[in-house]
Amino acid sequence: MVPPDLGGPPTHIHSREDELFTRVQGRVEVELDGTRHVLGQSDSLLMPRGVPHVFRNPFDEEARVIAVVSPPGWRTATERCPSCHPGAT
Repeated sequence: MVPPDLGGPPTHIHSREDELFTRVQGRVEVELDGTRHVLGQSDSLLMPRGVPHVFRNPFDEEARVIAVVSPPGWRTATERCPSCHPGAT
């Protein structure tokens, strides 16, 4: 779930993982290597490893996406990154 008016994480790169977003509901904006994409009904976007990207929901409705990361391990890596979590110190 991506809440309305969410600014999203800072632009970032995954050094070992590819990430695939598939939009299920609403719209979500993804900036991939400086190019803006708005994912609408049934759209998908592959964010290859090593390519700068960020996602956000500047729209007034909730969005839902399915994010697939390959190979596994990304969640573990982000849990080790305090700055990746709101309110972390």
